[in-house]
Amino acid sequence: MAAANFWQTNAVKEAGTPEHRLVQTILHRHGEVVEILAHRPEAYLPLLLNAEGRTVMTDWSIGFLLGVGMRSNAWSPLMISDFGRTLAPILSVNPMGRELMLGVSGIEIDRIKATARETIPGTVIALYRHCATGRSASRRLAKLRDGRRR
Repeated sequence: MAAANFWQTNAVKEAGTPEHRLVQTILHRHGEVVEILAHRPEAYLPLLLNAEGRTVMTDWSIGFLLGVGMRSNAWSPLMISDFGRTLAPILSVNPMGRELMLGVSGIEIDRIKATARETIPGTVIALYRHCATGRSASRRLAKLRDGRRR
């Protein structure tokens, strides 16, 4: 839970303050998403705004990218890999993300954006699985290294 550690380390610690309540809300949602993705991925839905009958995905996507920015060194290899293209629905719905879609035409980005509301949940699930596979491989490697040191 790297996000939880970041927030606990860098957050305002005074209980009851608006900042503390905000951090607790974020941590609660993070834990909820992790649990859903780990045990019931088909139930995952991002929390998107609805304004005047329209789904607003920009804020969610910007929040996602701000999270990426907090750990840009860790995300950079993923973003430039072939798997990074999987993130296109998330990137397509805001100007910041669109700039990261190098080599993709504006027409193609608009096509991806048109179905983003339906495809973002699957994108997040694919990202979780991709990262979980990497975490598992890293743990296995660490165990092998520990075994050799004994």
